[in-house]
Order: sequence, then structure tokens, then C-alpha cells
Amino acid sequence: MSKDLYHMVADGVMEIGPLKTRMHEILGVEPYERFEVKGRDGEFMLDAEGAVRFGKNMEMSAYSQFTAVLINHPENIIRKPRLTAEQKYALEAIYKVFGMRWLVYDAKIDIAYASKMKPERHKENELWMVPGPKMDLWVSSTLVNLASSTEPLDIAQALRDAGA
Repeated sequence: MSKDLYHMVADGVMEIGPLKTRMHEILGVEPYERFEVKGRDGEFMLDAEGAVRFGKNMEMSAYSQFTAVLINHPENIIRKPRLTAEQKYALEAIYKVFGMRWLVYDAKIDIAYASKMKPERHKENELWMVPGPKMDLWVSSTLVNLASSTEPLDIAQALRDAGA
């Protein structure tokens, strides 16, 4: 089934996009959003009809017992971070155009960096050491808001998780 379905939003207005079922509401995930489940290996998703899918290409349907466990324990669902279209575009640009692989925010000096090599925290002064080529991102609030002061963001993994 197509991911682009028309559905009613309000006052007779039609919107194009994946239809959300009651199952999506109960589990708190979007149609086709990949997620993990505590205690289970692999990734899962809900298709447009609300069926739980898994497998390398999400080609397999989950048993009803597993679906019941998800319904009764939605707190076990581990959602991946969602990116806005603007964040996705900005990450793709610094990754594909400039070859940057990591994003980190240094709260001590209030600046975010994109770098080709993984940043490491200096043990003595707790500043981030950013080896190799890097970009200061103080100009881009879109990217600064994605950067964390506790752990460098793997840009390639973030884009994969966002379906890019």
C-alpha cells in the first residue's frame, strides 16, 4: 500500500500523508517510523494499517501476542530521534558537501562544532577536543539545537535513523 494516502484532517479538509490509525495513537509512533523495543533485537514499525512489521526490509508481520505486549506496555518502545525537514537538510549538507561526521556542543564556551573525526572530552577542563577538520556552527541554530553537550552526534547514524 502507498505511504501517501489522503485522509480527513478537519472541516472537510483533505491532507496527503500516511494515515494514522488508533494503533499509532496507542503506541505513540508515526506510520512507517522505525523503533526498537526493550528486550528485543532488531527494529520494528507500524505500517499505514497499524500492523507491526519487522525484518530487514520490514517484510514480516509480528504475531498478535507481540502486538498485545506492545499495546499493554508502550513504555518499552524506544523511539529514534525525529528530525525536522530543515534539520535533515542541514545535516545532509554538512555530511555530503563538507564530509563532516560528528556534531557536538561545548556548553562551557557556548559553541557547536561539526567535525570529520569524533570529538573527545578533555578530562581536566571538560572542554570538547575536536581533532582534524571542523566547522564552528554558532551561526546555524538548526544544527546547534541538534548538538548535545554530553555525547557527540553521529551524523550518518542520525540521517539513517531519520530515513535519509
